[in-house]
Amino acid sequence: MELKKLNRSRVFQLLLVIIPFLVIGLIFSKAVFVFFMMIATIGLAFAILFMPPLKHIGIELVTFTTILVGFVWGPGTGMTVGLILLILHLLIGRYGMSTYLVWTIPEYIAIGFLAGTMKAVGFVNLGIYLSVAIVGINIVLTFIFNNAYFFKYLPYAIVNGMFNVSLFLYLGTSILKFAS
Repeated sequence: MELKKLNRSRVFQLLLVIIPFLVIGLIFSKAVFVFFMMIATIGLAFAILFMPPLKHIGIELVTFTTILVGFVWGPGTGMTVGLILLILHLLIGRYGMSTYLVWTIPEYIAIGFLAGTMKAVGFVNLGIYLSVAIVGINIVLTFIFNNAYFFKYLPYAIVNGMFNVSLFLYLGTSILKFAS
């Protein structure tokens, strides 16, 4: 019975978050595809909630979607969407709150900004560079500030980097065409 209450509550919270994006999607033509990317990102967070082993393998769409939104809509929107999606991903997936968030939240704000300001690099290259940078920074900072967790985090980070680089390499150009 408690699980049903939790599910309804989560669904209601999700709807409250999705409605503003839907309105934005109806106003801006580019937003329709990006809106569906955000839905997929949140959907994957729900999959993590119901399949806990997924939490530890580094598959997420927050990085890709944040960079896509920043690249298509600019730095302000990229920063905002990165922050919102990361927080939703962490809350819905029931990730623990730890020192890791001290640098992770600003990182996603930064990649949203950088994606909107470094368009000359190209979407695919920029996505790969930012994905690798985030993984590298997270590995170093986890080692320095949370080294007890480091060896548990390392496999997650490696798979996460490979997953995001693969998304940009194999789907980046096609998805950008839909979003633009």
